[in-house]
Amino acid sequence: MAQYRASLQASLACKEATRQAISAHYGDNRLNTEAAVKEVLEQFGPERMQYILANTVLKKEHDGRISRDNKAWAKTIPMPEDGGDPRHSYALVVDKVNPGLTDLFVKQARKVLQAPEKGSVLEKLKQEPPERRPAAPKKREPER
Repeated sequence: MAQYRASLQASLACKEATRQAISAHYGDNRLNTEAAVKEVLEQFGPERMQYILANTVLKKEHDGRISRDNKAWAKTIPMPEDGGDPRHSYALVVDKVNPGLTDLFVKQARKVLQAPEKGSVLEKLKQEPPERRPAAPKKREPER
């Protein structure tokens, strides 16, 4: 039970950090999604951030300001049991922020969370030089 409570507290902190990051990085009618996502990701890691964002999108499924792509993505994220208290999943919704901004944040987070898979292949290719075979000798044709 203590471990569950500690995890819940960390998830609540992640939710609040997400709200604060969106607020802090919004100005002049623009959200710096890269900086906001990076801030939360560094503090809480990809799994917890993904859980909080998916939970938020699922609870706001009726909201037209959340894109269909984000709604479809949220349905693919496994949601752990909430220990019998459904209020916990509602407590973990990023609120007090415009849902349109939340949608932009989720879109950027999905992009960042998918990037390591693509980047790791690229890095691997850079590290392992391709095998070089000596060039086949050219056939010499008799002079005419």
